[in-house]
Amino acid sequence: MPRRTITIVIIAVLLAIVSFLLGFRFPGYNVIFQGIGISVFSSVTFWLISDILHVSSEREALNAYITRLENLEKYKDIKDIRNNDDNLDSFWIHFADDAENKLEISGKTLDKWINTRKKQEIFKKAIIRIVRNNDKKVFGKNGEAVKLVLYSDKGLQALIERTNESIEKYLADKKSVMVFIYDVWRRLANENQRRNIGVYEVDALPYMYCSNGKQCVTGSYFYKRKDKKNLLLIHNCSKNSIEEEFSEDFYDMIALIEPTNISNWKPKA
Repeated sequence: MPRRTITIVIIAVLLAIVSFLLGFRFPGYNVIFQGIGISVFSSVTFWLISDILHVSSEREALNAYITRLENLEKYKDIKDIRNNDDNLDSFWIHFADDAENKLEISGKTLDKWINTRKKQEIFKKAIIRIVRNNDKKVFGKNGEAVKLVLYSDKGLQALIERTNESIEKYLADKKSVMVFIYDVWRRLANENQRRNIGVYEVDALPYMYCSNGKQCVTGSYFYKRKDKKNLLLIHNCSKNSIEEEFSEDFYDMIALIEPTNISNWKPKA
């Protein structure tokens, strides 16, 4: 309790006591002095309760403000916001080219990573560079330095039922990516490097998540709309940020899934 409040309470109590004592000392004015004492006591009591409630209200407002600041602090890592319908080829090329020890990407089929020769070369070099940089590290399920997450055939079927798109196109796009990944995988020097690529097929993606260890890109997926006017948030990778929460959730999503056997993706002769 503030010192000012304590002082006022003490003075008020003393005044009330003096008023009651004067009432006993001068019986003819007993009612008047008691009235003064009760009035002083009631006024201070009312002021004290109001002050406590006011402080409590201020404290609640301050706590709410602190909570908002903490939430904003989590979003401090966001450095840019882009429309997914923008031409982002140069951004994604730089994103892959800048990866050194980590590359985690997700998408429906990942076909946009290989839809031009330049992007194919950058993507291939990034994968090879990263697995070589991690050649001596211990690997395991979900511990791969390169993680590629895309829709399963079942997931694609459910997707086209919502959007009325062509399943044949999606399956063709996915097959092209599978052939590309197999070709990169088979060219790696040893089994350690091969084990450092993890491909996971999921039935649904709640959001897009891509990370190169320096930057992270997250975006929403519409349930039914086919257009690409959803926003992409570009984050710097940092501790205690919203990017870290996406990363943890991304790992939780694939933790129960067995990685795809890439050797089964060998094109048929």
